[in-house]
Amino acid sequence: LEASFEFSREGESVRIDGLQARVRETTLDGELRIPAATGLPVSGRLALAASDLARWSDIAGVDLSGRAEATVRLAPEDGRQSARIDADARTVGLATAASIQSVVIGGRIRLLETTVQAEMTATAEGIAAAGGELSKVSAAFDGTLEDAALSMQAQGEFHGTLDLVAN
Repeated sequence: LEASFEFSREGESVRIDGLQARVRETTLDGELRIPAATGLPVSGRLALAASDLARWSDIAGVDLSGRAEATVRLAPEDGRQSARIDADARTVGLATAASIQSVVIGGRIRLLETTVQAEMTATAEGIAAAGGELSKVSAAFDGTLEDAALSMQAQGEFHGTLDLVAN
């Protein structure tokens, strides 16, 4: 792991500027403003880029390939922590003989008093597996961990079973 950043105090906040970290062909950069007294809500941006997902196969427990990028924008919203997340993965391969041409994930997550609220979408395209091919799968999640709506749509031909489990 290689990492560097500048640390300073500005009024009631701690500033982390020029954050740069690199491990396993993956980079993280960004800047953060953290309230010194409470630690939340944090403001700032973090960007992650993994040029070779294969370098993470041992941690994932499955052979991976492809690349991925993500950006997280942190900001206070109504006095609570909020995060906007955008992620993109390309030519993802899995050891299970499945491959995905692209995955795009986006949405917003907010910390509430006793739970988390999220509005997230995910779209995967070009999915190939032993059971067939799906040209597109889309999913949307809207709500809290205790009360949410989940919707999914798929296009293509797939033979076999698909198990969805919700706890």
